[in-house]
Amino acid sequence: MNLERIHWENWARACRCEQGGLVLILVADVGPRILWFGRAGGPNLLYRDATDFAVGSWRMYGGHRLTVAPESPASYEADNQPCELTSSDDRVTALAPPTAGGLQREITIGPSRDGHGFEIRHRLHNAGALPIGAAPWAITCVPASGRIVVDWGSGTPGWRTNMIRFWSRVGDHAARLDSPQWRFDNDALTVEPTGERAKIGLFSARGRAVVTYAGETFIKTAPPVAAEFCYPDGGCNVEVYTCQDYLEIETLGPQACIPPGGSVVHVEEWTLGSRGQ
Repeated sequence: MNLERIHWENWARACRCEQGGLVLILVADVGPRILWFGRAGGPNLLYRDATDFAVGSWRMYGGHRLTVAPESPASYEADNQPCELTSSDDRVTALAPPTAGGLQREITIGPSRDGHGFEIRHRLHNAGALPIGAAPWAITCVPASGRIVVDWGSGTPGWRTNMIRFWSRVGDHAARLDSPQWRFDNDALTVEPTGERAKIGLFSARGRAVVTYAGETFIKTAPPVAAEFCYPDGGCNVEVYTCQDYLEIETLGPQACIPPGGSVVHVEEWTLGSRGQ
């Protein structure tokens, strides 16, 4: 994997990663955040926030981020401080300073196992003096024009049931289970966004979400490492949030009690399918 430290847009400390014809940009001025992903010479496939959306002092920015689940005020602790950026021959890591509660977020980028994409390694580290209960929650924002397919994984080892968790309210907005944007098949959930604010989750034995938009197929995979009941939100390891401007494709690790000095890790792989797939 080729790594290059760069000044990118308004960010003074960033790293451009290129692997298998794909490019990813990790920003360390805040976050850590991944703010660019796509083919070399092509467009950015991630959503970038231009509205300065905020929850208190937390800023959205867009792109990809790591936070903690289940959703709570801790999920929106500000990550606006510079990160420590380190790299080796084929890995780059951005480590954020501890929050007031002692939690550190870290993202490491490396080549995927097959060499055709990226491995995104998320780590939550407890730098405090007390145990922290949390699950890693990896959130990727893409434009709202995409179609999302999430495998249930029927017939795969560990598959249990076609379980769906539905958020009946998202903030101050009433969501609809009978919305035409949801389609339920035997082996997959398909989301055809209508601009509604809504959220849905499930346990996928493959841990795979496929997003098709801008003539590209973005494949994000995080196979589960624990039984269904170990995951947040009633057993969800993949969740999808929809709204008018963007979509969030989210994968989650199992819930954990992180002791002082301890860490938990959640790994995704990102790649693109054939053009026009």
